[in-house]
Amino acid sequence: MQISQKDIKLLWSRAAGRCSFPECGIKLTQDTRASTGSFTLGEQAHIVGETEDSPRGESLLSEEERNSYFNLILLCPTHHRIIDQNPNDYPVAKLHMMKAQHELWVEQTLSKPEDLHRAVQELIYADLADAAAELCHFDDWDRWAGQLMSVERHCDVKFAEDIDEFNKKILRTIWPQTLPELERALKTLAWVMKDVNEKFGEHAEYKEGKLYEDKSYKFYKVPQWVDPEQHKQRLNEYEAWGNEVDALVVEATKAANWVADVFRRDMNPLFYATKGKFTITYGPLEDLSWKSILPQYTPHEKDGMPYKSQSGGE
Repeated sequence: MQISQKDIKLLWSRAAGRCSFPECGIKLTQDTRASTGSFTLGEQAHIVGETEDSPRGESLLSEEERNSYFNLILLCPTHHRIIDQNPNDYPVAKLHMMKAQHELWVEQTLSKPEDLHRAVQELIYADLADAAAELCHFDDWDRWAGQLMSVERHCDVKFAEDIDEFNKKILRTIWPQTLPELERALKTLAWVMKDVNEKFGEHAEYKEGKLYEDKSYKFYKVPQWVDPEQHKQRLNEYEAWGNEVDALVVEATKAANWVADVFRRDMNPLFYATKGKFTITYGPLEDLSWKSILPQYTPHEKDGMPYKSQSGGE
């Protein structure tokens, strides 16, 4: 389980981007490209170990609790290594005290009203990035996108419900308006995903927790030998609907890549950095092969965003 962007942002802001180890306080960076420069790369260290076999790992805490802000302390690589190599000298209680003392020092010494205001704004963006990753199924993007573009189109009902929830969250958001491109990218992702949901749902049927393409809508419903004209019309309508679903899935993938690129640039350089870009793998094609594509917006396309929803969104 990954540490949420909201918890990462909270940890870094409350520690003022400095190592929390006593008498260290070195300024840290999240950007791996700066690790060989004048700044040291910071690490989100676990107080109770991330797993049972980690240093200080014996605990009743759940995986989610182990990866929450309350169980994390910001350290430089040197002091992260020291506490993990000497767990008896740095037990859980001592690390919690160390974190609390450092954050109190930051609040009394470094914090300014404008810093607090900026931290709140960043937490809003981090929370929205977490929502996008979870509710738009970033970890499983290639799979669900491929399923919607496959010969037998389908998706999980949970996926459709999550997309609705993400769209509602974006609609309810009071935007800080300090990162306008990120806001445009998130709105675009929400509106496109809404259209993916609604377009596929036009001709989908429920079965055992999944939504499947309704084959009765296809040309089988009006056999060619019964009514050739209506058969042709049905087939054309079916193909047009399928092409629209495909186009919207591609559009959604462009939007997801845009959100991730802007969030990495403006907030956290490590956001989905190890997993890379979002792609779509679909098939089988007529020659039984599979195809992978990497859809991304051009600068000109981004200028025209946010996307205008076909179903009445922004």
